[in-house]
Formats: sequence, structure tokens, C-alpha cells
Amino acid sequence: MHFAGHYFHVEREDLLFGFYTFETPTTLSGYYRNIHDHYDQYNLRSEIHGQFELLGGQHHLIGGIERNAADDRLNSDRRIGGYTLDVYNPVFNYPIPATTRLDKDITQLEYGFYLNDQIDITRFWHITGGMRYSLFNGDSFQNDVFIPVTNQNAFTYNAGLSFTPVDNVAGYFSYSQSFQPNSGTDRNLKFLPAKQGELYELGVKSVWFDKRLSLSAAVYQLTQNNLPGRDPLDPDYSVANGAVRGRGFELDVSRQISESMQIIANYSLMDTKFIQHPAYQGNVFRSTPKHSGTLWGHYQLPIAGLPGQFKIGGGLVFVGRRFGDDANSFEVPGYVRPDLVAHYQLEQFDFRFKVENVIDQRYVSSSIYDDTVIQGNRRTALFLVAMKFD
Repeated sequence: MHFAGHYFHVEREDLLFGFYTFETPTTLSGYYRNIHDHYDQYNLRSEIHGQFELLGGQHHLIGGIERNAADDRLNSDRRIGGYTLDVYNPVFNYPIPATTRLDKDITQLEYGFYLNDQIDITRFWHITGGMRYSLFNGDSFQNDVFIPVTNQNAFTYNAGLSFTPVDNVAGYFSYSQSFQPNSGTDRNLKFLPAKQGELYELGVKSVWFDKRLSLSAAVYQLTQNNLPGRDPLDPDYSVANGAVRGRGFELDVSRQISESMQIIANYSLMDTKFIQHPAYQGNVFRSTPKHSGTLWGHYQLPIAGLPGQFKIGGGLVFVGRRFGDDANSFEVPGYVRPDLVAHYQLEQFDFRFKVENVIDQRYVSSSIYDDTVIQGNRRTALFLVAMKFD
């Protein structure tokens, strides 16, 4: 039996006072919003794992139940338009404009029931299959007005086939589906249709030199429908974005140089385009780099008399150039970000200290729209503690 629980809480206080879209080729429209946002997420999962023989095959069965709940409470005041900015003669001395209230409270609840089985037909051939049934429902209020949320239930499936001609090489093919209701509404306060996805993946995994070198490579195709995008007439509402297809290649390499040193690298090549869209057919989906990857090294320090294991490491995160919006009207530059980490493991405890963006450089982490380009975090320190229960 396996049990897991997760709780996540976020509070946001944000003041947006600026400009968000062009009214003319030289004039930007104003946008003001004062935001107070509270988000809570609760997840519970219970699984049973078992192995048994049936009809000459060895079965590895996993069955489980999930309960996923979320509550997003937003209080805000806003003003769209009413003041402008001439980009060639900018004047920023504007008083706080008169506003209207926009409050939202969205609750979502999902119960998921799933069953997956891996069958070892022979030493060389293995098949997997599974299904999930999800029950979705929720409530939504906007400015104290109830907005009905249509209950959306769905079956999703996955299947796979793997072949291991020798002990250290395995090839596989897999197929999986996804289904997730959208939480955004359009300007008519109707919820968008649910996001749906299909993933096909073909790959190979191998280990060499007494498991000191591992290689894996895969090609895939991922299609997603009804991804939400911003309403061009009102940035606080959403529209469905048709269908996006991503095709790519991934390579992962891990090399144990010595008992104390390990190097890990991965590379991703991805091509993501709209295959159904009224305006952006064939365009690249925003903020998706064609090339990206990481390179990490870890070294275990041999400290006499220190119980457990103490490791230090460093790495580089690489992200290539990306289009900044779905219209592909501009690009944002790529970046290489250096990080450092220290890791101490003591029996059931795990301590990690990580510094991201060591050199404190400025870079674009993502871009959502032509007016929303998000800066990456400056130098950031993270401390994590984990404890295992046997």
C-alpha cells in the first residue's frame, strides 16, 4: 500500500499599472489592475501494488484513487483603457484611474480512479495498459454571481510495448491520453472546453559498463486541444486556442566517472505548431524553444568521520530563442544559466541547498503575450528538507 498527500498555498499581491496592447501603430492602451489572490490546492492519493502470475505472464498491477481539490479566490479592481501612451513621446504621469470590481472564486474537485498493468509475456516482450476514470465538478462565482460549471467526466487510456533483446538495452513504444477541464471563462462567462491531449512516444534505453553509463533517446508527438489563450478584447478573459502539435527528440546521458563523480546531460529538440487556429495556423506556439538542455556534475566529498553522504555540484541550464507570442511577431533571446547545489543525505533525512542564477544575470524566462515578457529570477537560494518513512 502507498499513500501520499500534498498541500500547496499561494498568496499574491500585485499592482499592474501600465499598457497592454496597441490601439494604433504608435499608441498603447492603458491597463490598471490591483490584485489580491489566494490559491489552495489539496491532493490525496492511495495506491495498491501487486504482482501475480496469470495465463503464463507475470503481472505488475497498480490500482489507485486520487482526490484533487483546488480553490482560487481572486479580489481585484481594474480599468481597461481610458488613457494611452505615445511610444515616441511617452508621458507616464497618470493618476490612478476609476475602477470597477472583478472578483472571482473558482473551486474544482476531481476524483480519479485508475488501474495499470505491466505484463511480462516473455523475457524479451512486455506490454502495459491502463485506464483512468475522472469525475470533475466545481463551482464558480464572479462578482457574487454564480456561474454554472458543467460536470465533466472522462475516461483516458494508455498502452505500451517494450522489447529487451539483451539485459542492458530496451526499446519501447507508448501511447497515452490526457483530459483536464479549463478553469478560465470567456467574456460571456462560459467555461472553455476541456483540454485534451494525445502522446505517442518511441524510444530506447540502455546501460553500459556495469551500469556506469546510461543512455536514453526518444522521439515523440504530443497533440493538445483547447489550450487557453487571452481574449484579444479583454485580457482578463480567455479563448480556446484550437489545437497545438509538438514533435521532438530527447537525449539523456548519465556517466559515473568515478565512485565520487557523476555527470548528467540532456538535450531536447522540439517543434511546436498550431494545427488548428482561426488566425495563427502554422505558427509556432509561444515560448517554446527549439533547442534546450542541461549539463550537471556532482562530486561526493570524502569527509572523514562525517556520517551519510555529502555532495556538491554545479550545472548549466540552456534555453534557446523563442517566439514571444502566438502571432510570432517577435522573439525573445535564449540564455545559459549557471546553478550550484550542495546535498547532504543522512539515513532518512535529505538536505539540499541550491543557488540558481549564480552570476545574477538578467534573462527572459518566458513570454506569454506581446505585452507580457517575464524576467527570470535573479540570484535565488533554495533550502529543501525531506524525510523518508520506511
